[in-house]
Amino acid sequence: MEKEATKELVFEEKYVKAFVLHDLKCLELIWDGNLKEEDYKRTWERSLETMKKYKLIYFFSDISNQGIIGANSRKWFEEEILPNVKAVGLKKAGTITDASIFKRYYLNLILKSIGKFGVPFKLCGSREEVIKFISE
Repeated sequence: MEKEATKELVFEEKYVKAFVLHDLKCLELIWDGNLKEEDYKRTWERSLETMKKYKLIYFFSDISNQGIIGANSRKWFEEEILPNVKAVGLKKAGTITDASIFKRYYLNLILKSIGKFGVPFKLCGSREEVIKFISE
């Protein structure tokens, strides 16, 4: 795998860092800890704006250290964010996870929903694995 030449921090909160990987045309989110529903929503809205601004076509999220996401937030994500990912030009997406049972349940619901929009999505165990997937 080639070394990333340009990685830019585009926004940061105590619960998330967002990077644009310019060479990959990719947005990377690294979650850390618990967050409120409004913080979750704001992060995804900012993510869509970032993808539009930089014309990014790939996305991945590291939720290994993310707290539990509530049912209301998940439902909002499915209804408000997923319908827009194709419109911003997303071609592939992935998630890095620690495979806890709560996260697997959440992710399986997201997998079902994202499939409706024709965006390939994969659960991965490492950053290297997800970068390889989106780069294929």
